[in-house]
Amino acid sequence: MKNLRLLVGMPVICEGRKLGRVVQAQVSGELTRMTGLFVDAGLKGTRFIPAEDVNVLGDVAVLVRSAGRRGARAQCGYPRRALAPDGKRLGAICGAGVNEESLNVEALELSVGWLEDMLTGRRKVSRFTVNQPGGEVVVIEMDGEELE
Repeated sequence: MKNLRLLVGMPVICEGRKLGRVVQAQVSGELTRMTGLFVDAGLKGTRFIPAEDVNVLGDVAVLVRSAGRRGARAQCGYPRRALAPDGKRLGAICGAGVNEESLNVEALELSVGWLEDMLTGRRKVSRFTVNQPGGEVVVIEMDGEELE
């Protein structure tokens, strides 16, 4: 599983040449799949590369099949409010981890607050639902514990 925040700043290689650096990874409105990457390509501007054109999410670079299309950055899909099934507010979804091969979201990162993040780290949410695309995230299971 690859954390999407760790992709930021990574070089993007297309046809053996450096295209630019990742500035943002975008996920779908339902938070189920990475839809693409925004790349700063210097004088060519910011480019969007759809997930279908991403070959490899590597440890040191991202390999892509096409240079993508020019366009302004859009919302990445989070932060979003996270709720327990009973409606209690848990915190905010602030990141995602994707499978390197399928580009499906396997887990979300839940932030309870900056102090809690510093002391214990962010929590992993493995099972969740989204009220509506772009809406709140209802957390069903985090860090292996079921929520009632």
